[in-house]
Formats: sequence, C-alpha cells, structure tokens
Amino acid sequence: MRCARNKLNLALLALVAGLSLLLLFPDREPEQFPALTDLEPAAIRSIRLRPRSGPPIDLERRNGHWWLNAPHRIRADHSRCEALTRLAALPSLGAFAAPADGLAEFGLAPPLLHLYLDRHELQFGSNDPVYHHRYVRSTGRIHLIPDSLLHLLIAPWETFVSPRLLPDEASVEALSSPGLRLARSSAGDWRVDGTLPGSAAPLALIEAWQEAEAERVLPAPEHTVGRRIQLRLRDRPAPLVFTQTDGDPRLLVREDLGVAYRMGAGFPHLAPLPAQAD
Repeated sequence: MRCARNKLNLALLALVAGLSLLLLFPDREPEQFPALTDLEPAAIRSIRLRPRSGPPIDLERRNGHWWLNAPHRIRADHSRCEALTRLAALPSLGAFAAPADGLAEFGLAPPLLHLYLDRHELQFGSNDPVYHHRYVRSTGRIHLIPDSLLHLLIAPWETFVSPRLLPDEASVEALSSPGLRLARSSAGDWRVDGTLPGSAAPLALIEAWQEAEAERVLPAPEHTVGRRIQLRLRDRPAPLVFTQTDGDPRLLVREDLGVAYRMGAGFPHLAPLPAQAD
C-alpha cells in the first residue's frame, strides 16, 4: 500500500511540476505542447462514446458525411462530429504514467466516459484542482487537457443528429398534407391541388422545406397525434413522413427515425396549418 501511495505521490509531483511551467510561461501557445494523440482529426472515421449512463453513441464518417449509427441511424451534425475529432489533437498540458492504484484520485475509477476515436481509447476523469483542466487517460498515461468539450461529450444522443430536415442534396418532387398536394410536372412547374398557406408560392414553399433546419432535435414522443406531411424526393422511392403534432405545430416528428424536430417561429409558413374555427 505504501509503495502504491509513493508512486501516486510521484505522479502528482510530476503533474505539479508540469503545472508550474504554466505559471512560469503563461503565454506559451497550445501548439507548443505535444498533442494528446498522434491521430489526424481529418483521418478519423469512427467515433464511439460510452458514457456512465445513457445509451452508447456510435458515429461514422462515410463519403465525407457523418452518420449516427446508434442508438438510431440518421444523418449526424457535421460540425459537432468534427469537434469531437479535434479532441485527438488537443494539447497535452502535462502527463505522467497512470498509477496501478489511485485512479480514483483523478476521477478514473470508473471514468466519467470512454471515447474511442477509431481504435484509440480515451478515458475522461475529473478536473485538476489548480487550473480545472480535465484528466484523460490514454495509452497508459494520464494527461491534462483543456476542458472545452465536456458539454458535447456528455450530451444526449439527439445532440448529434443533423438539424436539417432533408439531406443536403435533396430535391423535392411532391408534397402532400391534409388539404394540399404539390407535385412537379414533367415540364418543371408545380401543380397545386388544395390551398397554399397564406400567400406562399409553390416554389417558395418547396425551397423552404429543402433548406429547413430545426432549432433543436429531440427524441420522438412515445405517442404522436397530428397531421401527416409526406415529401417525395427525387431518386428515393419511399416518401419521407413527418407528423406535425396537434399540441405543438412547431414540432415535426419522424417516427421511423425516432426523432422530433423543434422548428423556429417561422415554421408554420413551411406547412399549411388547420383552419381556425370562427
């Protein structure tokens, strides 16, 4: 026990020495410190998050786009996934060999979460008491890194879903909802059956759907009651089905994907709303 405690004290002494360098050289740039890993962020193809609680989160880069593979399969938010890859290149502000005992001193028994960048495992612990940097265990060493992305690391899975309602390259060929159907003719113009919302033009309505982004993505509610809006996309045989909930017309649910999109205040202009009773 005394030997283990001595090793832990030596590790902490090495850490204090490293932190002292920060005090002596406060203007030292982050790039002057060694990187946390030898991975190139742009080359990372998979990200796996294993938090203490909550479902596993699996992300994969395919053909230049990020996809969420678990707990649901859906297009992922590109910027947030890229932020996670940049963890690989964060500066290691200090490091020492991980002691066999005493990992609890650093919040690593058990870790707050496990992050896998491709096959490289990072275990995240607590903050150091001096600068409040984060302890991270990697390849047998404990590092101190800037604690700038913990909010993203511990975020729920829906945080990583792309806020876009439709794929970037989507081309809408038809839209239908109760009381309205829009369809593109072979000549390229739009045939309207029903009543458009407000004074919206068919093309403006379609373009608004193609560019729409949610303010927030949420897990789909267990029971959804509302108006079904179907969009048929070019080169996609099955339509996309959204449910605009009765209780909140700004909430669009994709029951097949298990997500709900919370739209901004301007969303009612994108889809016709039920007529209000006099």
